[in-house]
Amino acid sequence: AIEDIRNYIELCREGDSSIEDRAEIIFRQKKRLRRQIHDLQRQMIVLKDKEQYCREILERRSRDICNPAGFLDQKRGTSPD
Repeated sequence: AIEDIRNYIELCREGDSSIEDRAEIIFRQKKRLRRQIHDLQRQMIVLKDKEQYCREILERRSRDICNPAGFLDQKRGTSPD
């Protein structure tokens, strides 16, 4: 976060006496980054699955049976086409 960066810079100006505080900021940032990487990896898996599904639809020129709009049309007794 921006506040952490400001705090880190201020601590750097204090010199070696602030190394423990600076290290703590780095450790917290590393932990946040690991969490973000994990979340992004999960999102990438979902995106790859959706990409593969779309490719299969395009290759077979079939309908998208997972499209929520299709579910609404079925309830109404209409067709999205």
